[in-house]
Amino acid sequence: MGTFASLTDAYAQTEAQPPDVTICSPCVARRPEFPMFRALLHMIGSAFIAAHTATSAGSIFRALGLNVEVPPPFFSLHSPDRRAAQRVVAIGASTGGVEALTEVLSSYPKDCPPTLIVQHIKPEFLKRFVARLDRNCAAHVTLGQHDMPMRAGTVVFAPGPPSHLTLDPQRMRCVVSQAPPVSGYRPSIDALFNSVAPLRSRAVGVILTGMGRDGVKGLGAIHRADGWTIAQDAATSTVHGMPRLATEQGFAREVLPLPEIGKAILSAASASAAPIQ
Repeated sequence: MGTFASLTDAYAQTEAQPPDVTICSPCVARRPEFPMFRALLHMIGSAFIAAHTATSAGSIFRALGLNVEVPPPFFSLHSPDRRAAQRVVAIGASTGGVEALTEVLSSYPKDCPPTLIVQHIKPEFLKRFVARLDRNCAAHVTLGQHDMPMRAGTVVFAPGPPSHLTLDPQRMRCVVSQAPPVSGYRPSIDALFNSVAPLRSRAVGVILTGMGRDGVKGLGAIHRADGWTIAQDAATSTVHGMPRLATEQGFAREVLPLPEIGKAILSAASASAAPIQ
C-alpha cells in the first residue's frame, strides 16, 4: 500500500483500505499517538509486526521477499497469501430466509468475517428478528446505520423502514439509503451484491432460499469479478427460486445444503480457503 512516516497519514490510509500486514520500526512505536493506531490495527485484523531494531526490520522485509535495504518507519501491504482472510460476506434471502439465516449465523464465531445481509421481511418483524440473532449468536448482529464501519465480528442487516444497504468498498463502510427500488425491492439483494463486487476476490456472495430473481444478477457480478459465490440447494430451500436461477446461470461456484453453508462461508473467508480459479 505504501510507506508512511506520519501516523496521521497512516491512520487515514488504514481506515480507507485495511492492510493485511503492518510493519513498524521502533521510532513509530514510541510515539504518544501510537496506541490509538495500534487499536485500529487490532480492530481491523491487520497482522502486526513490531521490529526491535533497524536490523531486525530489514530481516523481516527480506523474509517477506521485499527488496528494501533501509526499512521506512511504517509499511503496510496487501499480501496475496493473506487476502482471503479479509474477505467480506454478502448474503441475500427472502421466503424461508429467517430460518435459513438463523442456521447459517449459528455457526459464526465471535470473530466472524464482516457480513452484510438483505432479508426480505416485514419491517415490524425485522428488529425483533435481529435482536434474537444477536442474543443467540457469538457474533454481534445489528441493524445497519449509514457510514457504519464494517469490522470482523459484526453482522449487519439492511434496516427498516425499507432502506437499501450497500457497501462503500473504498472506505469499507455501510451505505444506507432511500434510493429507488432495485429489481423491484428496497432493500435489494442485487444492490448489495453489486456494491461488494468491486472487492473482487475479497467478496463472498451467498444467495439463500427465496422467491423471485432479486440477487441473481448481483451474484453474477460477484462471480465475474472473481469473488466466491454460494447458492442454497433445492432440497433445503423453502422456495428454490433465487438460488435456482443463480445456479442455472452458472453464477454459483458452490451449491450446498443449508447445514453446510455456514461452514463454507467461513472457509471461503479464511486464509486457508482454496485459491479462486
